[in-house]
Amino acid sequence: SNNVTESFCVYWDELFVTDAKKDQIVQSFSYSYNLLNTQLPYYDQLTGLYTAPYDGIYIVRVMIENRTVMKVQFNVCSKDQCEEKLHGVCLAKGKKMSPSVAFPVILVKDEQLYLKYFEDYEDLKLGRNTTFSCILVKQLRLNL
Repeated sequence: SNNVTESFCVYWDELFVTDAKKDQIVQSFSYSYNLLNTQLPYYDQLTGLYTAPYDGIYIVRVMIENRTVMKVQFNVCSKDQCEEKLHGVCLAKGKKMSPSVAFPVILVKDEQLYLKYFEDYEDLKLGRNTTFSCILVKQLRLNL
């Protein structure tokens, strides 16, 4: 079979408070897990970067639990050797809103996937249900 179960999910276990800058990569998720084991060999919790281990179709899911009165938006981006790509956004329009988005992306081996803050946020508060996850649903052979 050409399907490989590769996945990760990262989240905070408690209220997360930070001052964030526009285009800063979202990092410092405190907890993680995947479907196979507790190791996340392709997601770096310190940098917030996921490095695709295979060419393939991945499903990305983002959820924001907004605990502030301001709008909060995460951009889902990837970067290969040449350029940065915007794949989608997740927008929480106000306090106690918890939007979730999921969509497919095609990543090539070694392409990096990450979340970025859409703008500057002072005293940003995000709840424990804020998550970033990804699963490989089909390995491909891309000739790029």
